[in-house]
Amino acid sequence: MSFYKRLKPPVAQREYRQLHVIAVEGDRTEKNYFQYLSDELDFAVAKVQVIPPESRSAPRHVLEKLYDYIKNSGRGGTTFLWMVIDKDQNKPGELDAIFKECRSHKIECCVSNPAFPFWLLLHFENGQGIPPAESDKSNSAVVDCENRIREKRYLPGFDKRITGKHWEALRPKLERAIANAKKLDDPPCKDYPRERCGSTVYRLVEKLLPAISNENPKQET
Repeated sequence: MSFYKRLKPPVAQREYRQLHVIAVEGDRTEKNYFQYLSDELDFAVAKVQVIPPESRSAPRHVLEKLYDYIKNSGRGGTTFLWMVIDKDQNKPGELDAIFKECRSHKIECCVSNPAFPFWLLLHFENGQGIPPAESDKSNSAVVDCENRIREKRYLPGFDKRITGKHWEALRPKLERAIANAKKLDDPPCKDYPRERCGSTVYRLVEKLLPAISNENPKQET
């Protein structure tokens, strides 16, 4: 049971207007983040279902998990399908193929360059000085991003996994993260940030923001 579910009283089952199915590439960071965010939502407005990567986490396998969902569950009601993946060391041609398939199946694909921790960083700052990922090199850009999160003590003790204490620091800064990401995505990219750092995860979080319960603390700007 998650940290916030222990604090909240039981809520009766209600019909929700929107279902957001999110297939993630990371089995810890992304999974934890969206599970905590799901706990913040007013279920009468929206519900989130997170699909973890299990043993394989390449973008192709993440997309296949969504295909399995479509095959087994259908798309009844107002259902939005999302992929959350990293630029990281994935080659542009591979990501272009993923985006082409996503468009044909009405799947929204969110990409962070260099990786998802950059989206976490945007909750606190604009990420200046973090290099973008390069497909033919090591993941040093990702390491730089994670190191800054730890060294600045934005999320003390962060090591891939997001804890309840980390979420307490992230939760009031969702709107700031969206604003920082939008500034980096100007003009908005058609698919993903290719040559510069950025994260289109803001498009997903912005979609969920109106469903956050009014009982939760006011957002910091």
